[in-house]
Amino acid sequence: MDRFTVVSAFSGIKNFRKGIGQKPTVIVNWTENINQPSSYESYLCIEPSKAVWVLYADVLCLSYDGNVLDASLLALVAALLDLKLPSVTYSDDIVRAHPSNPPTRLRLCRVPVSTTLCLFASRLLSDPCDAEESLADENVTVTIDERGRMCHIWKMGGGSSAVTPELLKKCVVTARTRYEDVRSVIEKAFQGKRNVFGGEEGMELGA
Repeated sequence: MDRFTVVSAFSGIKNFRKGIGQKPTVIVNWTENINQPSSYESYLCIEPSKAVWVLYADVLCLSYDGNVLDASLLALVAALLDLKLPSVTYSDDIVRAHPSNPPTRLRLCRVPVSTTLCLFASRLLSDPCDAEESLADENVTVTIDERGRMCHIWKMGGGSSAVTPELLKKCVVTARTRYEDVRSVIEKAFQGKRNVFGGEEGMELGA
């Protein structure tokens, strides 16, 4: 079975707010769920039922001046886009690397980007930091893919009635708008390296 494991740590943040020791666990579970191996399992398989690649991602948070969920997912997606798998073959229960052959980039079926907003008395604040999250009535994280589809939504705090359907729609619209901004940044970062959002390169995105 394909493996994808995320490890998150906040040890680099000074004066980190006490009482949210579960935050790293939330980030780990959340990023693993969004980046499920099913998104690229055929490219991690070396030999069916015999050998697969196992991916590990360490997310080290050095600052909490913006939303850590959004930053963690963006960093993780960028790392996966930049990843190159060595050329290998499998025979006689042995995996052999072929360094003389060109490596293969991981091909993602989607490029998710999340947007987190805080609710303050019916007003929305985007990209909240730790202090703002602690004061908010509720936090909402909406994840959008490259086709504008909502692939994940997560709410924390506020109970079932804090975010109305109208506010939730605004969150989705804001997330789709932000995706275009982040998309341009991703395209610029990988310009000349790979065609992230489709094209003749073959990636790039599956159905």
